[in-house]
Amino acid sequence: MKSTFTGFYNPSEEEINQAWKEDTTLFVFDTNVLLYLYSYAKNTKNDFFQILEKISNNIWLPYHVGLEYQRNRLKIVKNEKYNFSKIEKYLNDIDNIFTKNIKDLNLEQRHPKLNDSTDKLHSEINVAIKKYKKSLVTWDKKQPCVMSSDEIRKKINILFDNKIGEKPNNQEWLQQIYNDGKDRYENKVPPGYEDKKEKEKYPSFVYSDLKYIPMYGDLIIWNQIIDKAKDENIKSVIFISDDVKEDWLYSIDVKGKKEIGARAELRDEIYQKSNINLFTILTTSDFMKDGKLNLNIDVSDESINETKINFENKQIKYNLKLHENLLKQFEELNSNNSVSYNDLIQDQIKDIEREKKLTLNNKWLDIFDDNRNTFTSKILQEELDEFKKPNMESLYLEIMKGIEQEKTLKEETAIERVLKELKKYK
Repeated sequence: MKSTFTGFYNPSEEEINQAWKEDTTLFVFDTNVLLYLYSYAKNTKNDFFQILEKISNNIWLPYHVGLEYQRNRLKIVKNEKYNFSKIEKYLNDIDNIFTKNIKDLNLEQRHPKLNDSTDKLHSEINVAIKKYKKSLVTWDKKQPCVMSSDEIRKKINILFDNKIGEKPNNQEWLQQIYNDGKDRYENKVPPGYEDKKEKEKYPSFVYSDLKYIPMYGDLIIWNQIIDKAKDENIKSVIFISDDVKEDWLYSIDVKGKKEIGARAELRDEIYQKSNINLFTILTTSDFMKDGKLNLNIDVSDESINETKINFENKQIKYNLKLHENLLKQFEELNSNNSVSYNDLIQDQIKDIEREKKLTLNNKWLDIFDDNRNTFTSKILQEELDEFKKPNMESLYLEIMKGIEQEKTLKEETAIERVLKELKKYK
């Protein structure tokens, strides 16, 4: 069974640990891993680079990762620098609460004693804020700006010197990927199809006489990894990525969203097209944790934890974005249809908003009770296209009428019932 369906089998922990010790293992890094370095504490960056130095003979970047890093680096530096300005603004807003908002309450005349306590509180907070601002200036100076020397970039330049893949041979090579990508994305073959939602409208760009389409970036990287894996001296590929989308990692919801490994389709494809016998995807935190274990070097738990929290925060933001997109689509439908149809859509909007609130609390639960079929955002997105087909409103109105006659709404939501009924018409 395993020899036939190898893509469905994750490498064991023992196999991954053994791969760390082999000269035939290639460590490949995604663009996000390099860019996130600009948001980490100094010790975390140092620990990360310490691991890279230990395995420097076995590290490699796809050409497109290098290109994406160079194109996005200054934007990331600018955003990180801007965070200090935002903190400054938030601190000033606290002062304005006392000097304006509370002062407008006229406590001095109405509640003199309370006013004295408020003034005392304001004074104490001001002392704390001034002290904090001094440390803020210190940290701000340490953060690189777009015009300053970039120490992270210097490190990357040294470590990956002569360890970057070749650029595409010609435009035809890229065009073949774009053509394949259309079919892959339509059929949700990983990786990259999740980028279509956000990047389809991104403008193309030209670099070194080659035209690039942003939504196919992951697919370009994947093809470059496969081409590199065809090297007969490479037997294992460990891809380090903090991409949270489902078109790289397979995840399940079991009292919280959990990643359980690379998508089976990815492993199957790279095993078929190369001679490697191990492919896995590690987050930065798992990479650092495994590096600490297998290289016998001192990597602080704080560094590992910081990269883990960063990844989890990206997951939360990504899932909130999914919910926002679903709400937007339902609201558009809501504005274009009849009252009965709108009631149906409004029922689902409430469910999505409830899941969104749970996400903000970092608590992933099923929309429906455990003893019923789960109905998550992913399933909803797949079914949403049914609402957009021509002449569907009359069908839904017919179904809604039947639902009301059967008195079933007490046991299940309207949208859940409609989707069950809809299957009879497919």
